[in-house]
Amino acid sequence: MKVLFLTHNKFIEERLISFFKGIIDLDFSGKAPDQLHEYIENSNITISFGYRFIIPPTLIDEFDTKLINLHISLLPWNKGSDPNFWSFMLNTPKGVSLHFIDNGLDTGNIILQEELFFDEDKETFQSTYTALINQGVELIQRLINDKDNLMKSAKPQPSELGSLHKRSEIQRFLNHYNIDSEFWNQNIKEFKNMYKFPYE
Repeated sequence: MKVLFLTHNKFIEERLISFFKGIIDLDFSGKAPDQLHEYIENSNITISFGYRFIIPPTLIDEFDTKLINLHISLLPWNKGSDPNFWSFMLNTPKGVSLHFIDNGLDTGNIILQEELFFDEDKETFQSTYTALINQGVELIQRLINDKDNLMKSAKPQPSELGSLHKRSEIQRFLNHYNIDSEFWNQNIKEFKNMYKFPYE
């Protein structure tokens, strides 16, 4: 099986290589969507995982059953940007989701999900992010091992639940409190005690 991974995240790419090298035929691309047609066409399955671009409708219409996204949230919660951060700040469910890519933002039918639970007294945003990435890689392995059955049993997301965040939201939050990028390594409970959302 030839799997194309779309990613701009070196940490994710390293995890995927260490897990799948020699098991499946790996290909990686951080190219813009208008350069992807041949890559997708020549793959058995294409998985977006830490990819910066939105896949355009033309590719979705042509390759709909081959295009999958790995999102580090328990969809339909925290669609869009910075899902791990918002799951803690808003106390929403945490986990990872494999779903088909459609014309919405993280709205496609769910293929696989795994809910995770964290102790905020012991975790940082970075440690939980790493745990979510590792769980995401395990979901991909499950998909590869039973692709046809799992893809056939994909289910729509519940429309009455969920949340969506834009990339600008976290920047506004950090600017409001003048927080620097080192917060990723701060204990989550301590962070939430210091910085409230909505703003106070």
